[in-house]
Amino acid sequence: MSFVRKLGVAAAAVTLLGVSNAPAFAAGTGEVGTQAVPSCVGVEIFTHTFSREAVVLNNCSSSQRVKVLWAYAADSSCMVIPAGSARSDSAAKPNRFDGLVSC
Repeated sequence: MSFVRKLGVAAAAVTLLGVSNAPAFAAGTGEVGTQAVPSCVGVEIFTHTFSREAVVLNNCSSSQRVKVLWAYAADSSCMVIPAGSARSDSAAKPNRFDGLVSC
């Protein structure tokens, strides 16, 4: 199964982010005062030796504008993700994935 297809299946399942070294999938989450991303946008987190990477997949029927939020690192810039496409952002450790917001 392709990586994009796996993300699509995971987006349908909408599981919660786990705290481990294994890749974890989470539905987009919002913060107080920000707009949450639609449930058709998914993210998978990869832990590397010196960084963490968030791969965001847009399973929606339209383009989405998304920002990756990191704790203890700079948030991503606003990314425009066309329907059916993926974009990634990474941050140096120590950091923690804090969610996605629309921008």
